[in-house]
Amino acid sequence: MSIARASRIKNEMCYLRLCIDTYDGGEIRGRLFNAYYRDALFFENCMDMIRQIEYIFDNFDYPHSTMDIRSFETEEDKASHPPVVRVRCAPTKELYSHNVSGDLATLRMRVMFRQNASWQGTLKWMEEGMEENFQSVLELLMLIDSVFEDE
Repeated sequence: MSIARASRIKNEMCYLRLCIDTYDGGEIRGRLFNAYYRDALFFENCMDMIRQIEYIFDNFDYPHSTMDIRSFETEEDKASHPPVVRVRCAPTKELYSHNVSGDLATLRMRVMFRQNASWQGTLKWMEEGMEENFQSVLELLMLIDSVFEDE
C-alpha cells in the first residue's frame, strides 16, 4: 500500500456524518455514519452521541488520544463489561457516499485531534454549506445547538 493511500485511509477514519432527526429542548437524537462502519449508529442524546463517537475513535486508535479518560469505575468493574462488537469493514465506494440526511439537519464532522481530554476539528452544516472549527467537545455541542437556535 502506498504512503498516500495509507494516509487517505487514516484521514477518512476521522470523518463522521451526523444526521439529526429530532431536537427537543437542547437534546438531539439521530444517527451517525462512518465509512468504516456498515450500519448507522443511533444516539438518543448528546452524551450517547459523544460515547458512540469516542468508541469509534478508540476502536481505530485514530485520532490517537493523548490521555486516558478518568472514571469513577474501578478496574474490576471495567473488566466485567464485555466488549461491544460492532460490524466494522473495509471502506467501499458505497460506504463513502452515505448520502443520507437527518430529518432536521445533516452535519459532517472531522475530528483531527484528541488532546487535553477533548476533541478538536471542524463541523460543516451540509444544508447551509457553513463550516466552523471547534477546540473542545463543549464548543462542538454549542455549534450543534446553534443550528437549532430558531427552532
